[in-house]
Amino acid sequence: MGLIARQSFKAGTITYIGALLGVVNSVYIYPKMLSIGQLGEIQYIFSTAALIGPLLLVGLSSVLVKYFTDYNMDESKKQLLYGLVFGGTLVNAFLFLIVSFFLKDQILQFFISNHGLSNAAIYASVIISAIYPFVMLSIVFSSNHGRIAIPNLLLNLVKLVLPLVVVFYYFDFYTFTTLIRLLVFYYGILCLLYFFYMRTLDRLKPTFNLSEIKRRLPVKEIFSFAAFSFLGSFGAVLMNQIDIQMIAPKLGTYGVGLYSWSFFIANALAIPLGLLASISTPLISKFWKADNLSELNKIYGQSSRSLIVISVGLFACVLVGLDDLFLIMPKGGEYVLAKWTVIILCIAKVIDMAAGLNSQILAMSKSYRYLLLFLAVSVIFNVGLNLILIPVYGIKGSAIATVISILVFNILKYLFLWKRYALIPEFGNALLVIPIALFLVVGSKYTPHFDSSLLNIFVYSGGTFTLYYSAAYKLRLSSELNSFINKQLLRFGIKPFD
Repeated sequence: MGLIARQSFKAGTITYIGALLGVVNSVYIYPKMLSIGQLGEIQYIFSTAALIGPLLLVGLSSVLVKYFTDYNMDESKKQLLYGLVFGGTLVNAFLFLIVSFFLKDQILQFFISNHGLSNAAIYASVIISAIYPFVMLSIVFSSNHGRIAIPNLLLNLVKLVLPLVVVFYYFDFYTFTTLIRLLVFYYGILCLLYFFYMRTLDRLKPTFNLSEIKRRLPVKEIFSFAAFSFLGSFGAVLMNQIDIQMIAPKLGTYGVGLYSWSFFIANALAIPLGLLASISTPLISKFWKADNLSELNKIYGQSSRSLIVISVGLFACVLVGLDDLFLIMPKGGEYVLAKWTVIILCIAKVIDMAAGLNSQILAMSKSYRYLLLFLAVSVIFNVGLNLILIPVYGIKGSAIATVISILVFNILKYLFLWKRYALIPEFGNALLVIPIALFLVVGSKYTPHFDSSLLNIFVYSGGTFTLYYSAAYKLRLSSELNSFINKQLLRFGIKPFD
């Protein structure tokens, strides 16, 4: 876990700075300077790109992870692999743009009449969707070389760029349509930045010779793996993004705006999972190739322990400060409608993180096809429950559907890894975080508060954070987190406290 911990926490510093910027944006800048409907349009663009991106990748990002270790020492085969992955993605993106151009009238009519989107938002959704797969490939490419800090920095730039263009829009420098066009321009520049960064990590001269690719690479095996990986990754994205796509026709961009704001708050909890998964997946692939089940079980248990400690603590801080947050927000009286949606989505993230890296372990195994089956079951639950619950409970119904589908998905993965490979995440004492968090949350509710909501957040959420993680550290509920903290203390000449 040493390499994993170092890379994950290093990238985590960047990511959490980005998360802090995201909090400022979501709590003040966007609510003050955009209507909820306009925020909904922007988030719909992001959601559509995240949904279509895996379609255009057709599993090629997973191919790059799985086969990179096989060909890393063979330069010619490695460039053939790069040619297959990047060339295939380029062709798919080009075909997508061509089809969208010829069907633009039908696309515009459908989304304007059914979703209430503007022309600019629809065009932006198409163009950014074509760019997004290359961003995803660049992140995977960097992760293969053990680097996730700079890719995370580039990915988080949007949290500086978007609020900046929103501020200029608010002060009437340009229209909302121009704002969306600037967002498209930003993604084009981002793609170029990723490309230049990849060139610093490795010799990137993809070979696009189809006959050589067929002759020297196991194309049939690769395409078979890509097909299942595509269905699996698309199923995973569908489970995460289908909510917004189903909310839009029923509740319009206003509902999308409220739900996407709630999703942002919940996603802040899941940042460590994304970082850990990004740097761990190549190592998991390596351990599967060596049939090293003991190391896989070690990663499984360590990831579960660390993530449950982190996620429950962050959730407790959210619960303690949520009511005061609405009081200090511009348009807080409208955003408070999303209170229970935030709480329910946070529960979904805690469940997903407590399960550890089960998706990555199963995806890199010989049994990766089962991941597709489990995803299909979960997506059916999600879509079915969304259809039933959104008309009755609105955005809360969609959040409930997400919790149930994520719970089903993780139970299926847990049972399979246990029965097939005897892989079980050992939580140890980590589950003690639940009563600790409950005590702090309940205690904060029965403690006299200040008249200032901002002071309440600082004292009570900050106090919950300090007391919770101090208790987790002293009780050694996650030895991996303790080890990392102790190393940082020693760097500053401070003796560890545990």
